[in-house]
Amino acid sequence: MQSVVLCLNRAIFVRSTMAERQHTMVCIFDPTSQRISAYEIHEWIHDQLQVSEQSLTMIQNDGIKRHVFLKFVHDIYIQNIPRSMNGSAEYRHVTGEISIVRLEVAGMGMRRIRIANLPPEVTERSIRAALASYGETVSIQREIWPTAFRHKVANGVKAIMMKLAKHLPSQINIAGHRVLPSYDGQPVTCYGSGDSGHINQVCPRRSGGGMVTSDSTPNTWAHVAA
Repeated sequence: MQSVVLCLNRAIFVRSTMAERQHTMVCIFDPTSQRISAYEIHEWIHDQLQVSEQSLTMIQNDGIKRHVFLKFVHDIYIQNIPRSMNGSAEYRHVTGEISIVRLEVAGMGMRRIRIANLPPEVTERSIRAALASYGETVSIQREIWPTAFRHKVANGVKAIMMKLAKHLPSQINIAGHRVLPSYDGQPVTCYGSGDSGHINQVCPRRSGGGMVTSDSTPNTWAHVAA
């Protein structure tokens, strides 16, 4: 039964990511604010978000929803811009009115996330609470050792289906436990600083000239138990 559930989850994951936007950030304007022209949006992207033409491949306006999609040449932009601006920016209209614009990663969709190193005593409620800022948790399942192994018991990995609102870092804290979430398309983040685009042994915030620590390995028990 468990294997059937996992197969269904994998099928849901494949279907949900087939048409997913990639390398894209969405600027969500207040639908009750004044209308803004395409020219004004371009100027705002350049002046307020400080986005250069060289970093973009597309600017797409959805006038009905008041969404503006920015497709970048690399994922690092859609991680760094919302983080540096705390997830929002201001738009000042010609009248002086100021609107708040939410900045989010677009097209995250449903993801199957595997979390290792979490004791089985940690409740689903604690897991959901720890993941709430990253999106909506749809289901939580225990993974079982495959039939090739003698003992058909839980392998200690949680398989979590989530509707992601933003990417998870390489490590998070759940109920006081440091755990390592992993999923397809997860950007690399530094174990030390939490920044994206580099790993711990080359982190510019480190002292010690690139000394490798145990945090630098990309492998987790989730990979071993695959």
